[in-house]
Amino acid sequence: MTNAEKIALVKTMCGETDDDVISAYLFMAGKRVIALCCPDDTTEVPERWDALHVDITVYMLNKRGAEGESSHSENGIGRSYESADVPPSLLIAHGVCGKCKVVS
Repeated sequence: MTNAEKIALVKTMCGETDDDVISAYLFMAGKRVIALCCPDDTTEVPERWDALHVDITVYMLNKRGAEGESSHSENGIGRSYESADVPPSLLIAHGVCGKCKVVS
């Protein structure tokens, strides 16, 4: 998936329209995907993890202004997050179980 395709998908999923904002969040989400899923020498998100990359970007965009919120209730609406970072359930849904390396 190209970067332009990812931007279009993020726009559709969360309603953000500013390409620069989306690109910044894609960059930060890409760093998280690489840290969680990829070998140490990888600098680009592999195609295998494109859907996770987009999902983490949308998750981060939707949490803007409420980062790390553990609970919130107002006018009958309640919010809570299972973690301050990317929730484990999102990673599990994409089959991420962490990276590992051989130690000799």
